Amino acid sequence: MKTTLAWIGGACLACLAAAAVTAAGGYYNFAADEPHLAAIESSIAWMRDRSVSAHAARPKAILPTGRASLQDGAQHYAAMCAGCHLAPGGGEHELHDGLYPAPPDLTRQRVDPDVAFWTIKHGVKMTGMPAWGRSHDDATILAIDAFIQKLPGMSGQDYRDLVGEGPNPEHDHPEHEAHQHSHGNSH
Repeated sequence: MKTTLAWIGGACLACLAAAAVTAAGGYYNFAADEPHLAAIESSIAWMRDRSVSAHAARPKAILPTGRASLQDGAQHYAAMCAGCHLAPGGGEHELHDGLYPAPPDLTRQRVDPDVAFWTIKHGVKMTGMPAWGRSHDDATILAIDAFIQKLPGMSGQDYRDLVGEGPNPEHDHPEHEAHQHSHGNSH
């Protein structure tokens, strides 16, 4: 039994020493265009998701329902969020494509309102998600959250109407979107 414990202890010390040498020597690659090792990525994602879920569980977000709040949220989303989280009818975006971890495409993915509120307000370390609560009050964040809840499946024209932009037939044309996806989009 003592021999087994000695081997386990020795293996743990060897792992810690290897981790220390890797960290101190700068051998681990933190480049955004190179993914983490699978074990590290899954550990970070698990810790991040657990932390956000635990903090977002209190208090519950009560989202506004009026058209004015939805428009306010849409305008803030267009100005602050669409570059990373994309917009209906807008195709891909260079900023979204260059971030690691990749931000969720909110035009296709639903997010729990409490998680969205907490994330918008507090941001998430080492993801590129800023803490908008430093510059925006809760009412504005709730308006953005309410808009995000309506975003999946929204048409490009409905988005532009809420943002306050006029019609843009070029963006709603399927060939234009296919062209953007095949050659990249830089707007």
